[in-house]
Amino acid sequence: MTVHTGPRAAKTRSGAHNPGKPLAYLGSLILESPSTNYVRLSRYSKGASYNQNLRLSSASSQRRTIVEMPAYNSRFNEEMDGYIPRLIGNVPLLPLRTRTRGPAEVLPSPNPPLPPNESPEWGDSFDIVDEALQLFRANTFFRNFEIQGPADRLLIYGILFISECLSKIRPTHGVRDATKEVMNSALDLNFSVPGDPGFPLNQMYEPPHDRQDAEQLRQYLAQVRQELATRLLARVYEDSEDGKPSKWWLSFTKRKFMGKAL
Repeated sequence: MTVHTGPRAAKTRSGAHNPGKPLAYLGSLILESPSTNYVRLSRYSKGASYNQNLRLSSASSQRRTIVEMPAYNSRFNEEMDGYIPRLIGNVPLLPLRTRTRGPAEVLPSPNPPLPPNESPEWGDSFDIVDEALQLFRANTFFRNFEIQGPADRLLIYGILFISECLSKIRPTHGVRDATKEVMNSALDLNFSVPGDPGFPLNQMYEPPHDRQDAEQLRQYLAQVRQELATRLLARVYEDSEDGKPSKWWLSFTKRKFMGKAL
């Protein structure tokens, strides 16, 4: 069976991952086979890989079938080992690995410690911030996203905030200038939350029940924003030899997940 990737995917004839060029997106495949109606595909983002079974709808006589790859959903929708987080509206207050004060339950640090540009494996220390950073480059190409659980709403928010942070980093910025710009945005508490007139995704998010819940949600999202900003900066400058940001990360600056921005 010959596999041709879509125009935005890294080129490979076999469908296998090329270690020299990490896949950021695998959007559609054209499969040529006279009889295959089931295929297992692997998709990759830096630091994580995901496998997915796709059933093809074509008849056995059809030679060419286009398979559209869906965006990644959050693993926290299901894999919480019985833990049920509090919901404000329909946004879950998932535990975070953070030192910032706020309503989030604090997760333990990895043992042994990891560099700030790396995420732990799935487990006690892995949080929704790690997941948003891992899935950002794959999901940001998609204009449609099917919400399958409450954690997806937090994932969406995280990906949109990463885009906002990247838009503030200029190719000429050193780490000091970039940190100033990004952290100013992360520390600013004057941002919209679900239910506010300026929130861009109110059709997908339920508003908080009252003003007290709205303030607690704002405090929680402030923790998420600060953790995302800190960990993103560590990644953008992790391989910098000239003190400049990663061109690969900045190449996603103009991408808008779901066509939205915070």
